[in-house]
Amino acid sequence: MKLFTLTSFIFCFYFTFLLLLSHGDSATESSRPPFACDTTNPITKTLPFCNMQLPITMRVWDLISRLTLDEKIDQLVNTAAAIPSLGIPAYEWWEEALHGVSSAGPGIRFNGTINATTSFPQVILTAATFDYPLWYRIAKVIGIEARGVYNSGQAKGMTYWSPNVNLYRDPRWGRGQETPGEDPFVAGKYAEAFVKGLQGDSLEGGMLGEQLQASACCKHLTAYDLENWNGVIRQNFNAKVTQQDLADTFQPPFKACVEKGKATCVMCAFNSVNGVPDCVNTDLLTNVARKQWNLQGYIASDCDSVSLLYDTQEYAQSPEDAVADALNAGMDLDCGTYVKDHGKKAVEQKKLAVGQIDRALINLFTIRMRLGLFDGDPTTRPYGEIGADQVCSQDHQNLAIDVARNGMVLLKNSEKLLPLPKENISLAVIGPNAYDWVVSLGDYAQPPCVDFTPLQAFQSYVNDTVYHKGCDSVNCTVAKIDEVVEIAKKVDYVVLVMGLDQSIETEQLDRVDLVLPGKQQELIDSVANAAKKPVVLVLLTGGPVDITSAKNNPKIGGILWAGYPGGGGSIAIANIIFGDHNPGGRLPVTWYPQSYTKYPLTDMRMRPEPISGYPGRTYRFYKGPKVYEFGYGLSYSTYSYEIISVTQNKFNFSVPFSVKKFEKLDSAPYWVVSDLGEDICKAMSFTITVGVTNHGDMAGKHSVLVFVRKENPRNGDPIKQLAGFASVNINAGEKVEVELELNPCERFSSANEEGQIVLEEGPYVLLVEDLQVHNLVSRLTLDEKISQLVDSAPSIPRLGIPAYEWWSEALHGITDAGKGVELDSTIKAATSFPQVILTAASFNASLWYRIGQVIGTEARAAYNAGQAKGMTFWAPNINIFRDPRWGRGQETPGEDPLVTGEYAVAFVRGVQGDSFQGGKLGDHLQASACCKHFTAYDLDKWNGINRFIFDAKVTKQDLADTYQPPFQSCIEKGRASGIMYITSDCDAVSIIYTDQKIVKTPEDAVVDVLNAGMDVDCGSYLQNHTKKAVQQKKLDVAQIDRALHNLFAVRMRLGLFDGDPTKRPFGNIGADQVCSQDHQDLALDAARDGIVLLKNSARLLPLPKSKTISLAVIGPNANSAAMLIGNYAGPPCKTITPLQGLQGYVNNAIYHPGCNAVNCTSANIDEAVAIAKKVDYVVLVMGLDQTQEKEELDRTSLQLPGKQQQLITSVARAAKKPVVLVLLSGGPVDITWAKYDSKIGGILWAGYPGEAGGLAVAEIIFGDHNPGGRLPITWYPQDFTKIPMTDMRMRPQPSSGYPGRTYRFYKGPKVYEFGYGLSYSAHSYEFASVSNDKLDFSLSSSVDKVENSDAAAGYRLVSELGEELCKAKSFSVTVGVRNHGDMAGKHSVLLFVRQEKPRNGNPVKQLVGFSSVKINGGDKAEVQFVLNPCEHFSSGNEDGLMVLEEGSHVLLVGDVEYPIHVAF
Repeated sequence: MKLFTLTSFIFCFYFTFLLLLSHGDSATESSRPPFACDTTNPITKTLPFCNMQLPITMRVWDLISRLTLDEKIDQLVNTAAAIPSLGIPAYEWWEEALHGVSSAGPGIRFNGTINATTSFPQVILTAATFDYPLWYRIAKVIGIEARGVYNSGQAKGMTYWSPNVNLYRDPRWGRGQETPGEDPFVAGKYAEAFVKGLQGDSLEGGMLGEQLQASACCKHLTAYDLENWNGVIRQNFNAKVTQQDLADTFQPPFKACVEKGKATCVMCAFNSVNGVPDCVNTDLLTNVARKQWNLQGYIASDCDSVSLLYDTQEYAQSPEDAVADALNAGMDLDCGTYVKDHGKKAVEQKKLAVGQIDRALINLFTIRMRLGLFDGDPTTRPYGEIGADQVCSQDHQNLAIDVARNGMVLLKNSEKLLPLPKENISLAVIGPNAYDWVVSLGDYAQPPCVDFTPLQAFQSYVNDTVYHKGCDSVNCTVAKIDEVVEIAKKVDYVVLVMGLDQSIETEQLDRVDLVLPGKQQELIDSVANAAKKPVVLVLLTGGPVDITSAKNNPKIGGILWAGYPGGGGSIAIANIIFGDHNPGGRLPVTWYPQSYTKYPLTDMRMRPEPISGYPGRTYRFYKGPKVYEFGYGLSYSTYSYEIISVTQNKFNFSVPFSVKKFEKLDSAPYWVVSDLGEDICKAMSFTITVGVTNHGDMAGKHSVLVFVRKENPRNGDPIKQLAGFASVNINAGEKVEVELELNPCERFSSANEEGQIVLEEGPYVLLVEDLQVHNLVSRLTLDEKISQLVDSAPSIPRLGIPAYEWWSEALHGITDAGKGVELDSTIKAATSFPQVILTAASFNASLWYRIGQVIGTEARAAYNAGQAKGMTFWAPNINIFRDPRWGRGQETPGEDPLVTGEYAVAFVRGVQGDSFQGGKLGDHLQASACCKHFTAYDLDKWNGINRFIFDAKVTKQDLADTYQPPFQSCIEKGRASGIMYITSDCDAVSIIYTDQKIVKTPEDAVVDVLNAGMDVDCGSYLQNHTKKAVQQKKLDVAQIDRALHNLFAVRMRLGLFDGDPTKRPFGNIGADQVCSQDHQDLALDAARDGIVLLKNSARLLPLPKSKTISLAVIGPNANSAAMLIGNYAGPPCKTITPLQGLQGYVNNAIYHPGCNAVNCTSANIDEAVAIAKKVDYVVLVMGLDQTQEKEELDRTSLQLPGKQQQLITSVARAAKKPVVLVLLSGGPVDITWAKYDSKIGGILWAGYPGEAGGLAVAEIIFGDHNPGGRLPITWYPQDFTKIPMTDMRMRPQPSSGYPGRTYRFYKGPKVYEFGYGLSYSAHSYEFASVSNDKLDFSLSSSVDKVENSDAAAGYRLVSELGEELCKAKSFSVTVGVRNHGDMAGKHSVLLFVRQEKPRNGNPVKQLVGFSSVKINGGDKAEVQFVLNPCEHFSSGNEDGLMVLEEGSHVLLVGDVEYPIHVAF
């Protein structure tokens, strides 16, 4: 819409104001309001359209039938001509009432009895109240004053083009100030409340009837939020908007405005959407607004929009086409003259039917009649009693002050600087906005009832007040810094009133940056540094400003955002500053940093695009740094929340058979909301009752915000979205309950890519005050903040927050290896599961989950028993076991990214308290799991190179398809909370400076890690150097706050801020659940299922169980409990060594250690040989231990240490029968010699099998368990050690002879391959069914196939194929497995894929699925896998992008193959 320029507005305003002061006594008496059907006019007295007894539809038809074509066309513009022959006066459609009745449109004149109206705050500040009834009361006042102005003869119309309910999408938009903010729900509720109040409806609605107090218009439909930015102007801007964003972001406010508010007008916007100007979009205007939303009113164009179709946008071929296109699309009224100028010719050219004109006139005259303007003198009709005395009444002015007070947002209040004392102080008020009341009004403003500046308001509190403007103007090109600094030095307190005005942001003017203009920041900092005490900063702005510097400056103690607070705003500011009002406003829009301006204002996408780094927009989708987030706002009180009741938390939709539930592979099953219908949706509505307690000394108005998020969001889902809000008054120390009714169809739904609003099946989480963390962080001093950034976080006594230890370990059982758990009291031990590498050998995700469950339960029990200082466990270790020499490979699930990722998901879900399938976690964590060590960490100390200084040179290709996928799974699928916060490995921060020397100072190290995204330092470096980094202005406190938000959010999710945790969820878990028999049985199961049978010549195993046999048990690992549990282990419940386990089967068992220790530097071979000669069977228990491989100790050899091999071969030669070799080790060992030695009949790899490992070994050896484990890592020969461990390449390089790493790429000799494992049964496989073996990707032309130069096959980027298409191409594979043996047993089915014609860099093969199934002897089982080709058939290219190649792929299970073809 066109608006007076700022200069002309101010000039006209002051001119009128001065004229009234000079000539107020001689003002002429106002004329009567214009109206038709004057009962004293004989011309119209008998005309049917003046007969109020007839229905309005009949009256309108009668009127239109009497008009000539010229008269008709004259009525289609905003300045509608009079029709003297029918006694119809001229009418002006364009009135404005954005935040008070305004003369910004031509329909209002402040030239009579009324020279001002109540000036409410600009809408963005009003929205910050989050107070629906208050919004209604504002609009009710505006409607009354509108009618008062009309009845006084100072209005030519009663059709107000307000509210503006466009989404505040980008902070630079000049008109964002006019809107209710960035949330579609808030904007819709504001629209609903405003329209009801203005038009004369009740708060609840439904009481309006035909008679309107005034007419409201929802503007600007649709996707309008750009004025003039970098040369792009609104008049020719084509907004490219996805159907998804249109459906759940841009359209909902208009839908609510029409459907719920019953608005009688919609205004179409200047701009185009996806190539079609809004004002000629038939689907938008007619199909959606009028038919779907049931608009009962008229559609107006924004001003001159019709002319733009031809003159600027070149959409229409001629002026007549422009007129015809707009009217045919459904527009009724042209704000301009184009329809008047060209309408008749359009009819004559038969481009426009008169029927379309008549349709428009019906809508227009219907509104005028509903306003009572065809019922004779309106002062004798409904609303006729409203007079000039009701305009600017004291009640109205008080309401304006109330709104301003309740909207203002306290952004900072360090050390409780505010409120200021009221007595015996001196005060300096500085700033260009301090003594200018016009700034407070914002745009689309009117003369206020009373003009009052912030300075005047402060002076009413403090007599000794000094004022200085500081800047020449708001743009502050010149600043008198020296003068204001001198003033600041002399007074007790300083208040700076800074910000923006309409010369910086307004209609037709967008900003290009987000910083304060000119020298404002320099002035603020200088004054703050000079002042005796921290200063107070008051910001008058419509849009957000990046005030990170002020936020982090300890010399700026208080920050108050006052928006443009209207006529009562100055009083409101002073009331808050001096404590006569407790602030409670909350930001209705995200405040972004200046760096956000690198994203074009023209980019309309709401959703983020990770691949390009685009972060998205608004709190619902934005994934980037914030200055302040949506909903942020402090108070002089502290509030706490609890969910008292939810009437329903499970919804079982009983829907008619005709309502389809869609089952798609890219999402949970869902319903289209429009298919469900209003009745079903309302039946599912439920009430949530929230308790809110005011812990402060002041009463206050407080807004409760309830958000909802999906437990398992998919790409495109909101991060969270507002589900309900309410504003309540709470006395000091009082608790109130707030009830909110939520409709799942409305509040839990979102749009799919087709633009349908859908409700997905599955778990959702309600969040009451996600901002509680912000409240806590805002109360901390800088020193307190920094103290919390280390693993041993100290207490904060003044807030009652105890110390917390972040470092606890639970790799394969809770342990005291970290500092957080102490097993020294009631609980002295915990269940010790096998070391992870052996557990992985079970290939059983269900087992992994159950282990995680037990560990999580025992962790919570230790905490509840007072033996844990934290509940954040730094497990699992999901680095890839890339090199067999790695000392910590034992901690990992092996070398395969899929296995490692699936292990991570299962373990994390179990520990944290989720279900096996996921999605049941909610906000409460049983314990917190942390995925470590991110990324490409797999060297500790090898040949003089240690992990602290090692620079892993990794290709993007290897990073993409090997190192990163397990972490992606751990976070995305497992929902590990240890990525909600990011911790350093211990002392990793310090070594950046001390060892790696990549920074110049300790402060630089601190800055680098926090800016990169790290949150907590396992060490003390952040505690020691962060404050200095802040003081040196190298580090923004915002980065500290970001880290603290992540840290405290996890502690709150653990229930550690909810009072006594033993009375909260998981509080019933006691010490009796630690080391329970069930847990110990599971540890035995895990060991049995993981142990791998590597050799069983002539079916030596199982050994006979007869007690009469004699047995020799030889080896250094045979009778050592410590050897069983590996590293990161705690005291086990009880241990059974291999010797003890075997002795349970054989009475006559002789033991000899054979070696002096596991390193076997000395071996008693003769003694061992002598024993072996005497017995029936020999079991040698050899291998490694933590002196050979562990953290900070990699191996240099793959052979058994010392004289172990010599001992084994000597005993084997001497024994009566082939011996059994049991190997305890984390990493692979080259036992090629044993593999081929006929005197060694059986070989078992038992990893480090945990507390029950000895029994598990014995049960397998004696046949009480059928082994089914498979190696989760390749076993390489000793020659592999020629390859430097530092060579990170996964892919082979034939030219140099480099063989590659892991089964996926290694092309060299193996001792045993990945997945190898024998059983006491033989198993065979077959492909029972494959649902689709020809995968034809039908793609749009926008997704290009890339032709490889090094291969015949082309490929497509997985990211470009998209989640939906990829999942749509998923298919199932059913594998039949038969147990041909006599023993039942668990058997792991491994399904691989390879390319028929692999190119260089492709995996040799890769695992795509695995499952552990129990099969009785002679039975057959079927195992089903669902494969997603984009996930399972893809690999990384050299650019680090995951690609899917066309051509033939082959599925492999055992020695059976099945071809699959991929085509593009």
